[in-house]
Amino acid sequence: MAWTKYQLFLAGLMLVTGSINTLSAKWADNFVAPGCGGSQEHSFQHPFLQAVGMFLGEFSCLAAFYLLRCRAAGHPDTSADPQQPFNPLLFLPPALCDMTGTSIMYVALNMTSASSFQMLRGAVIIFTGLFSVTFLGRRLALSQWLGILATIAGLVVVGLADLLSKHDSQHKLSEVITGVAGVGIPGLPCTESLDKAFYRLCCPPSPGGGHVGHQLMWTCTCSRGDLLIIMAQIIVSIQMVLEEKFVYKHNVHPLRAVGTEGLFGFVILSLLLVPMYYIPAGSFSGNPRGTLEDALDAFCQASVSPRS
Repeated sequence: MAWTKYQLFLAGLMLVTGSINTLSAKWADNFVAPGCGGSQEHSFQHPFLQAVGMFLGEFSCLAAFYLLRCRAAGHPDTSADPQQPFNPLLFLPPALCDMTGTSIMYVALNMTSASSFQMLRGAVIIFTGLFSVTFLGRRLALSQWLGILATIAGLVVVGLADLLSKHDSQHKLSEVITGVAGVGIPGLPCTESLDKAFYRLCCPPSPGGGHVGHQLMWTCTCSRGDLLIIMAQIIVSIQMVLEEKFVYKHNVHPLRAVGTEGLFGFVILSLLLVPMYYIPAGSFSGNPRGTLEDALDAFCQASVSPRS
């Protein structure tokens, strides 16, 4: 069945806004500002707090839904389909998958470039197709299988590009699209990025004055980020299969569905920020305290004028 102009518009809008979302998150990661208590300047590395902000945006869809419903209440002759009663807890398992996948992706964004991140997210097509065949009993058409194979080929090219690319030590880390954001390591200046920190620690100067292994450390950093993105897409695929199997059979308004998942994700991940404040994270931490997440440090950084 051919797409309507409205569906094409929505697909294009999703492509544009999704790219803006990735670029803005990477842009924020590359800003440098001092934290709480006069701590030294460091990069804005707060992936879990960024995920909370995303769920807050999803949660706001509930407000839009109820505004539309209030507006429809004044027009009894509306052609909108009647809403069937449903248990909101149906959205809890998909929301947990969404929360986990989104958090992993924001962590991975700190380890690879925004361009690779956006392209590797296309892996969700592969896993969703396979899971729909396995768990939903779907039969994919030949064109859909060819699309999956083409996606696999594209992902292989992106992965090889990260493995074979050479990191230019003179390249500005503040560049959003191709730069790798900084992740603080205890005992090192927090303005150092993860690859540069590994470079200084693990790549001692050679007798000729150069450094040995810089390319290897850059490759390992990018590869680890790419693998995290693929893992996140598996979780997102599980989310989509759960939604189709248990949620879509109910006549739930899209804004209400997104808002309910956003509510669960926002509340649960906000509560998890408390233990994350105390859990040590080593080289994965982007804050001076070396913990998994420091929301207070993020708010302190946001309250001052950052520099790129």
